[in-house]
Amino acid sequence: GNVLAEGSDSAPVFFLPADGTNAWGQMTVSGPDGFLTLHHAELVAGQMRVFNDGTLTLEDCVLRNLYARQILEGNYGRQLTLRRTQLRNYAQSHIDFTPTLVEDCLFEEITSDAMDFAGAPAEIIVRRTTWRNGYGGNTDAIDLGNNRDVLIEDSLIHNFPDKGISIADNSH
Repeated sequence: GNVLAEGSDSAPVFFLPADGTNAWGQMTVSGPDGFLTLHHAELVAGQMRVFNDGTLTLEDCVLRNLYARQILEGNYGRQLTLRRTQLRNYAQSHIDFTPTLVEDCLFEEITSDAMDFAGAPAEIIVRRTTWRNGYGGNTDAIDLGNNRDVLIEDSLIHNFPDKGISIADNSH
């Protein structure tokens, strides 16, 4: 199935917890015919997930305030695309075996790895993106795991207690 949430700068689409405070669950896309696309949307205290050949696209979005689990998760997705999207006040994003494109994004106020690419191989492209303010002793901005097909260009990393970019021994 396909889900398209189309907001605008002046009228974004909101996904909020019913009680205003607690995490409410997730939006998940799965399967080769599954497409989840959000434009000008704000997701508060919820999770975005892409699995099993699904495609997730977030453009001009805000994901925030989720500490109990990954705010963004991918596992064997067909494609994960983030453009002009902000992730803030969260624990971790975790992407396995999912090609990922990140452009012109901001990641901030993170308590674990901001972007953890544990599963390989997957093409990872990051352009003009900023990571800032990680907390905790083992917090990386980007953990590439064993991925080899990686391009990171024109990006900034500031104030992380562990590594800006963590590269496994057999990555290139």
